[in-house]
Amino acid sequence: MTSSRSSAIEVIDLECQRAVRWIRTGHEPWEAVPSADGARLYVASSISGSVSIVGLWPDAPTSEVRVGSEPRYLAETPDGARLVVANGLSRDVSIIDIATARVV
Repeated sequence: MTSSRSSAIEVIDLECQRAVRWIRTGHEPWEAVPSADGARLYVASSISGSVSIVGLWPDAPTSEVRVGSEPRYLAETPDGARLVVANGLSRDVSIIDIATARVV
């Protein structure tokens, strides 16, 4: 779950119903969407104008990609190769190549 106050994703243990791990993201994470294969989590951080690509395995790397102003909504393409980012304040769309973690 996103935690805008701590600029992180909280990993919740469902059995004990509490946070057991925090993964840093950009400032004020807004939306978190899992990849279709379950290997990554994409997090739109509205204040920092970035998307974090978080590996979901322990100690998996995290990439932060700068996009437009105030990214809000995310959608992975059907082939899983790109991420479409709707930027609210700049009123545009950014396309991220997942393999390179760069805007195309």
